[in-house]
Amino acid sequence: MKRTKKNIARYGIRTFLGIILLLTADYSGLFEGINNDFYDLAFRFRGTRETSRQISIIAIDEKTLAKIGRWPIDRIYYSKLLAKLAKAQAVGFDIIFSEPSEHDAEFAVAIQQHGKVVLPVYVDSRLNLSFPVKKISSAKTGHIHLEQGIDGVTREIFHTIICKDLSLSSFAASLFNILPEKTLHHIGPENGDKENWPLNHLIQTDKMAINYYGPAGCFEQTSFVDVIAGIVPESFFNEKIVLVGITAVGIENRVLTPFMQHRNRMAGVEVHAQILNNLLNKDKIRHLGKVMEWFILFAVTILFSFLFIISRKTWTTFLWLLTVCLIPTSAFILFAYLNIWLPPANLLFAGALAFTMSYIFHLEELRDRLRQAKDDWQDSFDTIDDAITIHNSNCEIVRANRAAEKTFGPSILEMLRNRCASLCQRGKNLVQTDSAGQFKRRQTAQEEIFDQNTGKHLAIKALPRFDTDNHFAGLVHIVRNVSERKKNEKEQQNLYSQLLQAQKMEAIGTLAGGIAHDFNNILSGILGYTDLSLLRIAKGTKEHEYLREVITAVHRAKDLVAQISAFSRQHDTERIPIKINSIIKEALKLLRASLPTTIEIRQNIASETGKIFADPTQIHQILLNLCTNASHAMAAQGGILEVTLNEVDLDSDELAELPSLNPGPHVKLRISDTGRGMEPYVLQRIFEPFFTTKEQGQGTGMGLALVHGIVMNHGGAITVRSEPDKGSTFELFFPKIASGPATREEEIVISPPGGEERILFIDDEEALVHMGKRILNYLGYDVTATTNCHEALELFRQQQHAFDLVITDQTMPHMTGIKLAEELLRLRPDIPVILCTGFSQTVSTEKIKKAGIRELALKPLTINDIAQTIRRVLGRNNGDDYSKLDFPGRHKY
Repeated sequence: MKRTKKNIARYGIRTFLGIILLLTADYSGLFEGINNDFYDLAFRFRGTRETSRQISIIAIDEKTLAKIGRWPIDRIYYSKLLAKLAKAQAVGFDIIFSEPSEHDAEFAVAIQQHGKVVLPVYVDSRLNLSFPVKKISSAKTGHIHLEQGIDGVTREIFHTIICKDLSLSSFAASLFNILPEKTLHHIGPENGDKENWPLNHLIQTDKMAINYYGPAGCFEQTSFVDVIAGIVPESFFNEKIVLVGITAVGIENRVLTPFMQHRNRMAGVEVHAQILNNLLNKDKIRHLGKVMEWFILFAVTILFSFLFIISRKTWTTFLWLLTVCLIPTSAFILFAYLNIWLPPANLLFAGALAFTMSYIFHLEELRDRLRQAKDDWQDSFDTIDDAITIHNSNCEIVRANRAAEKTFGPSILEMLRNRCASLCQRGKNLVQTDSAGQFKRRQTAQEEIFDQNTGKHLAIKALPRFDTDNHFAGLVHIVRNVSERKKNEKEQQNLYSQLLQAQKMEAIGTLAGGIAHDFNNILSGILGYTDLSLLRIAKGTKEHEYLREVITAVHRAKDLVAQISAFSRQHDTERIPIKINSIIKEALKLLRASLPTTIEIRQNIASETGKIFADPTQIHQILLNLCTNASHAMAAQGGILEVTLNEVDLDSDELAELPSLNPGPHVKLRISDTGRGMEPYVLQRIFEPFFTTKEQGQGTGMGLALVHGIVMNHGGAITVRSEPDKGSTFELFFPKIASGPATREEEIVISPPGGEERILFIDDEEALVHMGKRILNYLGYDVTATTNCHEALELFRQQQHAFDLVITDQTMPHMTGIKLAEELLRLRPDIPVILCTGFSQTVSTEKIKKAGIRELALKPLTINDIAQTIRRVLGRNNGDDYSKLDFPGRHKY
């Protein structure tokens, strides 16, 4: 789901308000304590740095107090000390000299003689100033007020304070200004409106964050008593800045440093040494200022807000962890190497704010996605056509989709509620446990019923539900309307029956094709030898007449084989554009003589019907089969046989019952009778091969199967209507074609043409080889015959130019006629080849043309057929016409 503008705007407003809250918290100092801890930690990680050798501390330590007495020390010793430090650049006493002493005069003289001495001025919590006594007031002064944080730790100093109309430099600044060419400019009363300054307030300026160099003892120290005793030579302090102060353990001093381990106290004199060292090295800690800090805080918040919002959940967590590490690390690097302090707590809280806001944003997105997923689920749940109900363990319907409530209706809900109750009683039977006692699903309960209320077939499935503890929690019912499926199953069963019938017809067709092939070979022998016999017997004799009857019988057998081939759809019969009017009339004339006189034939044949593309013999056969069946149905009591032929123009509505046809003009042949009709179960099987209702020996069951095959093979359709005692009606539809040329009358050839060419004749039937050789010899040809295709190929390979023509059978062992022709043509591309076949599934016009075969001759062949075919093939080579020649060889047989 895409992030919406509304979510982005809400996220931006929340982030902006969070930034305002962060700035307010920073301004009010809420982050100061955390930043101080980071500040101290940064000093500890950075470690000790080398201090200036120009600064030296003279410590009033335990050793000193033990030698010269307890506090306060007599000021005569300070006078002696100044005498020892005559060559020091400057001397600063971190000791309050506000009380008079008997040796103040000597001390004042020592100060004047040295000339570069700084004494402290103390400012207490009530803004009372403690100056040195007047006798020693000739020395320079500087305040020793150190600013402490909320935790009492000294981290910064104000070099200038204004209190009660007085402007005071810091103790370290006063020492720094004594040095040659060293001046620290500060704000004094002359730089401001003195009259408007509050007299009872402390004004602090020239703020400096102290850059500590190490813990107590990081500057070189000498004991006070060792210096005045001369143990430390005076030359040791040449050109040095000397700070004198108390470092003895136990002396009360609340000045602390963040750099000290375990917050051990550091004497004020050492703190002033650190400050002076900052001024000398110009490496004080620099703050960016609130404006810059707030700008960085704002930028960090926006940056991480953007990164968190565009990243994935795991990457958001990774980025947050990276932020937690990166911000303190960056602050430390700036601090350690550039002396810039960038408070990390503010930035960490900014990153936390960005992370929190983005987390809330992602939660809102997740909430929106869950809401959208719920809506999508509900939409999907409601768009399912099946009725779905979810039941709790009390069988109550807790959710139902729209189909259950509206499509199927309340009756279904009530039925499912009752069904759930019965199933829940045996709920434990819907689940089973394994050896560990864990529940696992058992096969779902399902059944199909017919619902009387809705009139629909319903498939109901029940699935058990489980809670998080794997306890049985109810059921889910899924109800599907399977009425259409039931209807389809019934139709599928009908289609399956038709498929079985088609497979039976295909099996019969294969058997018929094999019979046709073998029978054609037999007829070829009979026809060939009969033709040869007729040529040797004079016309008009009884023998000649008998042989003519044999030839007539052979042609009838040939037609029968052609019918068997047509039924098997393995043989392409010759079709031509014809008008079937005359064929029907001729067939009815023949039938009239064979039908009983109790059967009346009524003809309603239109004279101007269009042409169809058909085989005349097969149309004749269709009519004979249908009319013969009709006569058998009316044999007992007689009746009317009506034959109607007309043109019809089929539209899309009429084609609903004739899906195999296309809209347009058709020729319709209608044959009806008034016989006994057929029962529905008989009507479903009439086109099934070998199915017959006649007594044994009176019918083969092949007639209507053959009619069905012929009609469908012509691209037509056939319908049947019949009822018991009401007769039967067959309607046949054939696509009408445009007018074409009339049927060419067969040219009658009295004397078959011959020739003298050399012919190679191959057939696997030895009887056909002998017969073919005799016929070809009779026609005058020089014939070499063989029954072996390999022998013929080898013979041709050795004598390629010894033959003018090759005649080969198609179906032979080891090699087909087409394959043999391809091999011969590979050896000699110009050799003419005639392929003979009685029946073959593999022979087609396209295939023989591709193989280079010149002609296809269908068995059985008469002498005239083979003679004409040979002359046609050889005539294409040389243009000769032998049709009227008479060869001497004719009279040998």
